[in-house]
Amino acid sequence: MNKIKTAKVTSCKFTSEWVNPMSRKIIYYHEVTTDAGDLASCGTIDKDSHRIAVGAKIEYEINDNGRMILHSSSNDKKAEEEQKDLKGDNKKSRIKGQEAFLGYAWSYAKDLIIAGKTSKDLKELDKVAKHIYDEIGKMLQGE
Repeated sequence: MNKIKTAKVTSCKFTSEWVNPMSRKIIYYHEVTTDAGDLASCGTIDKDSHRIAVGAKIEYEINDNGRMILHSSSNDKKAEEEQKDLKGDNKKSRIKGQEAFLGYAWSYAKDLIIAGKTSKDLKELDKVAKHIYDEIGKMLQGE
């Protein structure tokens, strides 16, 4: 295990981004330099992250791959929300997922009903969408 260090960020430069293929979330990588003399790549969910802003006092370690792992920042109040977003623990993140899930169920139900059907069949749209939504919800909860 690498040693946890405390230092102040002296420079932070955006270098690249990566899209997680599962969650579709973007991770922005920065080249971070500290007053302790460390230079490493650090990933955040914000392109201009307050966690690694110049002047922020951070606790971190550098893993064997040369990546900086942040443990805390002097800007931790804002950082707590960022960490919740990464983990998907906050209500905002769950609502986004539920909205996408609902949109998918509604769209799929519409496609099933409308494909080759008449307007009389549209009455079934709400019923089919709710059923699809409920069934996928059960699957996602492991039922």
